[in-house]
Amino acid sequence: MSEETDIKRKKYRTAIFLLIMVAAIYITVILKEW
Repeated sequence: MSEETDIKRKKYRTAIFLLIMVAAIYITVILKEW
């Protein structure tokens, strides 16, 4: 049980990290275009 929740937590953290990375790249591109 504890191992499964740990894997889910890691996946959730990775998903959030990827979303932040994509958002940061998107903002950087917009700022460069301006």
